[in-house]
Amino acid sequence: FGAYAPGQRFVFVIDSSSSMLQGTRWPTLRRELTRAIRGLSPDQEFFVISFDIGAHPMFNTLPPIGKFLPPTDDSLYRLNTWLNGIQHQGSTCPASSIGIALRLKPDAIFLLSDGEIQDTTVQELRVHNRTESEQGKRKVAIPIHTVLLHSPIGAGPLKIIADENDGVFTPVSQFAGR
Repeated sequence: FGAYAPGQRFVFVIDSSSSMLQGTRWPTLRRELTRAIRGLSPDQEFFVISFDIGAHPMFNTLPPIGKFLPPTDDSLYRLNTWLNGIQHQGSTCPASSIGIALRLKPDAIFLLSDGEIQDTTVQELRVHNRTESEQGKRKVAIPIHTVLLHSPIGAGPLKIIADENDGVFTPVSQFAGR
C-alpha cells in the first residue's frame, strides 16, 4: 500500500460493508490485501478481520483458537476461500473490528476501507490506542495505517486515523494497478 511497518505480526482490518460493492472497491481491496500478505517475509504473520455493522474475524474464530498465519500459499488459499464467502451488508462500522485488532497486540494494523465510517472509530482510538510513557505522557500503542479505496468522501476519516495513530494514509485510486 506504500506503507512499511516493522514487526512480526500484522492485522488487516477490511471493509466488507455494502458500500464496498460499488465499482471496483472490493476487487481492489482483495488485490491490495493479497499483495501486502505476499510481501511479508516467511517469519512474519497476519490476521484478517472484516467489518460491516459488526466484526468478522478470519475463519470466524479469534485467537487463541484462530491463529495468526504465515504468508504461505496455503494460508492465502484459505484466506481467499474465506473472502469468497463474505456477505456484503450493513454499514461501515470498523470500531469493533479495530478494538479486536488492538487486543491482539500486533506490531501494526492496516485498515482498508472506502472510509465512509458511520461509527465512533476515530474518537475511540483516541482513548483505546494510547499507553502511558515512563514520563507520564500518552503515546500511540499500535500504529494504524489506512488505505482509502475509491472514495473521496472517506479520505478525511482515514487520514485522521492514520495521522493520529502514527500511521501512513494511502489513497488507492480506481486506476491503480492496471
